[in-house]
This record gives sequence, C-alpha cells and structure tokens, in this order.
Amino acid sequence: MDPGRKRLDYISEYKLDSLGSFNRLSALNKFYLSRLSRQTYIMDATEFLEIVQGPCFQIFFCMALMRLYSMLNELKEKITVLESKIDQLSTRCCCNKIESIKSQHHRDFITQNDPCLENKNAGEKFKEISNEDINHPNLHMIEENPQFIGHHELQISEGGEADLTRHLAECKKNPDHLQFIPVHQFNLDHLPESHRDLYDLIKVVADLTVRISVKMISERRPQFWPNTELPYCLSDKRGNKFLRIGSGCVIGLVKNEDEQCSCSNCQSLDRARSSWKIKILTATHVVFDDIEASETRVRLFFDSEDSPKVVFDRVDLINVSTEMDICRLDYNTCDISLVEKLDQMCKRYSDVRKRVFDKYNATRDEDKLMFIVSHPHGCSKQISIGRWNDKIKIIVTCMHIYTAVAEG
Repeated sequence: MDPGRKRLDYISEYKLDSLGSFNRLSALNKFYLSRLSRQTYIMDATEFLEIVQGPCFQIFFCMALMRLYSMLNELKEKITVLESKIDQLSTRCCCNKIESIKSQHHRDFITQNDPCLENKNAGEKFKEISNEDINHPNLHMIEENPQFIGHHELQISEGGEADLTRHLAECKKNPDHLQFIPVHQFNLDHLPESHRDLYDLIKVVADLTVRISVKMISERRPQFWPNTELPYCLSDKRGNKFLRIGSGCVIGLVKNEDEQCSCSNCQSLDRARSSWKIKILTATHVVFDDIEASETRVRLFFDSEDSPKVVFDRVDLINVSTEMDICRLDYNTCDISLVEKLDQMCKRYSDVRKRVFDKYNATRDEDKLMFIVSHPHGCSKQISIGRWNDKIKIIVTCMHIYTAVAEG
C-alpha cells in the first residue's frame, strides 16, 4: 500500500471527534492528496493554524524528526568512510605534480642528486641496500622501533619571525643552549684531537645548510605516518597559516640547457640569460606538497644575525617521499656569482667527504662521533657536536639517538 494512503487511513480515526477536528483533518487530507497527485495545494493561514494546533500534527512532527535523525546517522557513517579513504589517498599521493619516490625511481632520485654518491662503488652499494629494504612492505624502523616515527625538530611560531628569539630564550629542552656553537665561532678546539681533520667537512656542510621557512600547513597532510597509527607531523593543524622553520641543504646545481631565465630582472631588461637550477634537500614534514612549497622561503648563509639576506622566494617542488621523509626543491636563478659560489662549495663537499669517509668508515661504530648543523628555533646557524648512543636502520640511512654532551 502507498505510504501516503496509510497516513490518510490513520488520520481518518480522528475525523468525527468534533467539527474542529474534522476541519483540521480535512485540511490535512487535502494536503496529502495533493502530495500524492504531485499537485500544489495552497492553504490559507486559517487552515495552516488548524493543522498546527491539531493532535495529528504532533504525530507527524515526531515521525519527521525520527526520519531526520536516521538520515543524519546515515550521513555521519558515509562521512567517516569518506574521510578514511581520503587519508589513505593522501598518504599515497598528494597531487598529480608530486611523484612517488619508490623502487627504481626512488633510488635514482637519491643517487643522482646526492654528491656523496657520485662514485660508482657508492652508487652500487646504495642500490643493493635499496633493493633489500625499499621493497619490503614495512620499514625496519616501523616494525622494530615505532616509537621513533614522528620525532622531528621543527619550530612553529604563531607570532611569526618576531617571536623566534623568544622561543629560543624560553626553550626548556636545552636551557641556555650551551652545547650549540655559532658557526662563525667554530674552530679546531671544539673537536677532539683525534678527529680534527673533520673540521673542513663540518665547515663545508655548514656552508651548504639553509634555513627553510613555510607559512602554510597543507590540508593534504595525512592523519598518520605511513603504516602506523602515530599522528603525522602537524596533522592537527592542517589548513592553518602558522610560520614554521626547519633546515635543509643545497645538494647540487644543474644548468638549464633549453631554458632562459624568466626572473623579473631579465624580463624588465628585455634580455635572455642562462639559468641554473639549485637543488635543495629537506624533510617532507617541513615541506609536504606543492601548496606548502608555494609559501616556502629558503635563506642561505645565515651564519649570524648580521649576515646579508640571500633568500630564495619561489621554489618548485620536485619530489617527495612521506615514507623516507625526504623532499626535493629547486630554485631557478641567473645569478652567476651565486651559482659559482655554490658550485665550488658542492665540489669541495664531495672531495672532503670522500677523504673523511675513506679514513673513518671502518671505525665509525667505535668513534661514534657525530655533528649536526641546523637553525635551532629558526635563528642563525649553529653546530652541535656529540656522540651517538644508538642507531636504527631506516631504509638506506640511519637514525642516531644522539647526545650533544661529549667528552674531549
């Protein structure tokens, strides 16, 4: 039987109560009959008041509320399923522009852009490790040490650049920052006598270290780190525009053979000049996707508060990997003096690193000496020297559990 007809039969039980009830039911009958015949029934104000004040209206109102409640529950379940699917898709791919860095493409990305792996033997060794670990469904670190996923050093400043000094002064993790060495004050005496030939390596790493500031937190950030239930960095602040600052490094330069510079200076002078891509490596939790890259600024040579500002104000996102927490950015420039300066630094880094690697590779697990160059709290560049206590293999790299307190 038609549901509308059932409602009419139900109403008929009350139709002889009184003349007023009959009139109300008559108005209701007219209304439902018009609905069943898909016609428009226009009632006047008197008929409307009669319906509202009648006993049947309360019944129909309750029925409508129950139906609305049922519909809301169904909608809530569908939203939950949809959010789950969105989170899964966000973990796999942020947008069409972002390329997945896995398997062979993942290995090529690292080997082509890390000056440390330029020689053939290092590249082959890297590929062997990659084949063993990257193709494994779960990372070793996630399986054996999930507590380390999500640890990161990132300064968030809701007050912008002006609050960075305050964050430095109020830091409780490392009061007074006594173990931090300003890069311009770093000298041989800061190193153990047995490792003073590391000085050149630390200095050139410091030269290539950059400060990265981002003013946007993308809605695309996943809820959890891959293959875990641990909250992803800043997932609770998606969509906000807080300033955050991390560190990165220049890893190489490439000349644009088929492209001319399109910077504002070249356009205003109406001349075409050669341009270069400056490659920068940072963490995915610092710059997650192209939306965040559009709000990213990179500052070079920030060695002290008096350092001149050399800033890249427009960078392109090239590759990201949420699993390895690696992000590659490019900056296009026609500044030949800057290109030559960075090119010399990259070549020097490759030479010095190879020399140090050859000397200390066999004893590195005995020496346990390590250093970090960073921009703590977004301030000028600092060097920290200590010894690692433990290390955990993460695909092709190691996470070191580190203390900045070192003897000698």
